[in-house]
Amino acid sequence: GKLVWEYELGSDLEWSSWHHQSNVLCSSTITGEIWIFKIPSGQCRVLESHGYSCTSGKLLPNGLHLLAGYSDGICKLWDLKSAHCLSSISTNLLVTMETDDNHDVSKPGVQVMDLHSGGCLAAVGDCNGSVTTLVLQDNNNMKIVDSLTSGADSIESLSFNSQYLAAGSLDGKLTIWDINTHKLRFNIELNSTGIISLQWVSTDSLLSACLDGVIRLLNVKTGIIERCFTGHRDYILSMSFSTG
Repeated sequence: GKLVWEYELGSDLEWSSWHHQSNVLCSSTITGEIWIFKIPSGQCRVLESHGYSCTSGKLLPNGLHLLAGYSDGICKLWDLKSAHCLSSISTNLLVTMETDDNHDVSKPGVQVMDLHSGGCLAAVGDCNGSVTTLVLQDNNNMKIVDSLTSGADSIESLSFNSQYLAAGSLDGKLTIWDINTHKLRFNIELNSTGIISLQWVSTDSLLSACLDGVIRLLNVKTGIIERCFTGHRDYILSMSFSTG
C-alpha cells in the first residue's frame, strides 16, 4: 500500500477510531487531548484536555457526537463540529494508586467503554472490576443507570448486543448482564489470562480474544465454550470480526 498521511502526536496514543461516515480519524493521547483529523488533508480540530488521560472514546451513531472517558472517572459528550463539550458526568470510577517497586502507580478510573448500537446507553469499566452504565438523554445530558460489580480484576473489554452487556477482565473472567433487568446472567472463568477483546457474533454467541493466544466462541445461553481458535504464538491484543 501507499502511505497517504502521517502525523506525530508527541505523546503516547491511548486509542484511535475511524468515523463511520467519512474519512475522519479520532485519536487521543495520555495528555488527554482528542485529535480529530480529516484524511488525507490533515485538517485538525482538538478537543481540549482537563488534565487527565483520555483512555477511551466512542462515536455516537449520529456521527456528530463523541463520548469520551477519562482516567479521573469523568465521561464527556463532545460535539465534533464545534469542539464543544455538551455535558460531563462523574462515573464514580476513581483513580486508584498502587505501589510498584516503591513507586506510586496511577490506575485509571475509566479504563474501557462501549456504546449500545442505539446510541442511548453506554458502559464504562475500571481497573477494580466495576462497570457503570450511563444513559444519554435527548437533551445531551448523561445520567448514571446502574453500578455493576463483576467480582473480577481489571475490566479490559466491554461489549453490548441488543440484550446483553459482556465484560472481560484481566484475570480471565467473563461477566454478562441482562441490560433490561440489570441482573447478572452468569460469571465464568474462561482462562487464567486476560480477556482483551469481546465481539458478538449473534444474540447468543460471543467471541473472546485472550492473552493466552486463543479465541473462544461462547454460547451465552448455556455458558458453554463451543469452539476454540488456536495457532497464535503470542498475546492477542485486539480483534475484529466481520459478518461479511
